[in-house]
Amino acid sequence: MVCVLKSNHFKEVFHRQNFFFINFGYRNNFEVLSTTSDNRININENDCYIGQPFIGYALIGDSDSKKEIIIIGFLIRKHVFFKEYLPSLTSAQRLFQFVLEPENNSLSENSIHVSFPKNHPIKKLIEISVSEYTNKSKNTQAILKALTLSILMYINQQVEIQKAKEIELTLVDRIIQFIESNIKTVTLRAIADEFSYHLNYISNLIRK
Repeated sequence: MVCVLKSNHFKEVFHRQNFFFINFGYRNNFEVLSTTSDNRININENDCYIGQPFIGYALIGDSDSKKEIIIIGFLIRKHVFFKEYLPSLTSAQRLFQFVLEPENNSLSENSIHVSFPKNHPIKKLIEISVSEYTNKSKNTQAILKALTLSILMYINQQVEIQKAKEIELTLVDRIIQFIESNIKTVTLRAIADEFSYHLNYISNLIRK
């Protein structure tokens, strides 16, 4: 199911549902009240919020500027997701693990929050999905399956990019601490040896 929420002010009742879901911030920003983080998560325009079945959440939107907030949602029943999409996600490691987690942990309440660049193609894919869903033809289900799979693969790709950046930032913090602790004797070679990275990689990382 593809659905569109358009409003400048809304507050959902906290709820759970038997779907894997994707909520895309198509226009302006909104918030998610989530049990996972026990607080509000800010979802900006071009962000995706992805959740597992039965995760508790509520969407909250309040545009002070009176600009319309638009959220585009994809709801996929659990059995449909496992039958139609899971076999194609085996190469998408992070998303594959995310999908399977509730099967291994019945108490799992996990979500993914991922940000996309302004002109990322995922937005066009989502627009096409809405158009196809509202103008159904005999091929609509097959077309939507292909579009949704492409959207999922882009989500996995962007999650990988974000995780790599987080790891890099953590490494930068550790390098800075090492430099500060050895300020009188530190060398590029010493840093590379300490963290087991190539000299050129450390040099480029410090420059950045």
